[in-house]
Amino acid sequence: MSAISQWVKNLVFIILFTTLLEMFLPENNMRKYVRVVMGFFIITVFISPLAVIFNQDLTTIDRIIPGNIINDNWEEIKRRGEEIENANRSLLKGYYEERIEERVREIIELNYSEYGQVIEVGVNEEYQITYIDITLIKQDSIERVEIKPVEIGREKPEEKQASRMEMVELKKKISRIFQVPINLINIRVKDGRE
Repeated sequence: MSAISQWVKNLVFIILFTTLLEMFLPENNMRKYVRVVMGFFIITVFISPLAVIFNQDLTTIDRIIPGNIINDNWEEIKRRGEEIENANRSLLKGYYEERIEERVREIIELNYSEYGQVIEVGVNEEYQITYIDITLIKQDSIERVEIKPVEIGREKPEEKQASRMEMVELKKKISRIFQVPINLINIRVKDGRE
């Protein structure tokens, strides 16, 4: 009971103090600001009993509401929250993988537009890229099938070497852009007839 009487005394004191202060203030723009500040003081004193309630141990709520109602609802809320969090994580992970695939596709289109692309990206739970698999498919071999004479024992090493060097450069470029180690990037070149 003494806490309630002390609260009422504080409330009456702050209201009287505010009224007295307003009487001595001149009529100018400053009066509005003082009213706002004093209003905050009155609200603070008025709400102070709630702070006392929230600083106490909340186990007293168990006396009002049976514990099994609180615990059952709480477990259901936690379970549903975890389900929603997992669903959101998988959606975000899928979205992130799609965006990375689009960016890789744009990089390849700049230099290798004559190739079709099959791109697969893996992302772990911390949204870090775990792998980037790129399969480039030669488009002109898909459109027309051409039989070329086979020369046994004669390879064109300069063409293979240039192609390999281009793929290494593409790997380096993707590695720099996405800040992933180069060993996580795999590039294969397929002939469209395979």
